[in-house]
Amino acid sequence: MVQQPLLNEDGVLNVRALERELAEAIEYDRVYKRTDEVKKRAIHTSANYDEFKNRVACANMKPITTKELKELSKPRSLSTNLAYRKSAQSTGKISTWKMPEISQLQAPKTSAEFTATWNRYLTTLNQKWRYLQMTTASRIASLFQADIDADLMVSIVHVLSQFWEDLQQKGCEETYLILSILQAFTTIQRFHLTLCFLSNEQLEKIELLLKSLEQYARRTECKDDSPEVSDTRFSALWRAYGLKHPAALTDNQDNI
Repeated sequence: MVQQPLLNEDGVLNVRALERELAEAIEYDRVYKRTDEVKKRAIHTSANYDEFKNRVACANMKPITTKELKELSKPRSLSTNLAYRKSAQSTGKISTWKMPEISQLQAPKTSAEFTATWNRYLTTLNQKWRYLQMTTASRIASLFQADIDADLMVSIVHVLSQFWEDLQQKGCEETYLILSILQAFTTIQRFHLTLCFLSNEQLEKIELLLKSLEQYARRTECKDDSPEVSDTRFSALWRAYGLKHPAALTDNQDNI
């Protein structure tokens, strides 16, 4: 997201921007701790993932007081601001919000910023791929070191899988990034808990992606160029995601 510089053009510290950034950091820390507490309780009491997700979504909501309930129950008159709408329609000056260009975005500083940008601002496959490139796998591991929402992880995997499938000229650079992001997920503290919420279809998508990447790496020079695309790394990823490596399946069939 677009950030306001902490230093003015003349080199003077922008106190307002610093105060705003500090306030946002404090608020994020408060929300994170509160959400973390709710997650720890909800994981033991929720019947399914939807209930768990709904409880977490309400973690930062404040209880409604009796006074607020009375205010809500009072009859209110609805104002549609018809005069403004007619004026805007006649002049054609209805204000609209414009999404920032991908070139204006910066690497996210928090997991909340990444999630908001991913869900609200990025609408195309190419935009999301470029945002992942900008963020880098190591930053993803750092931002989501405690946990990651299962829906967000599934969404990222879908983008990786779809981009790789649609890519006309596949290369080692794309292979490295996708593998690095998949590995970054495995470093998250509650990664195995997140895997529990994935459906068989979603796990199958990860399996097909790993298989396609490994087949490509075997046919090209990627493995020779970098240890990041080694047999050991692929084997570790298959195990981390709880998937059976195709080579192991072949060996078992040969032994029967």
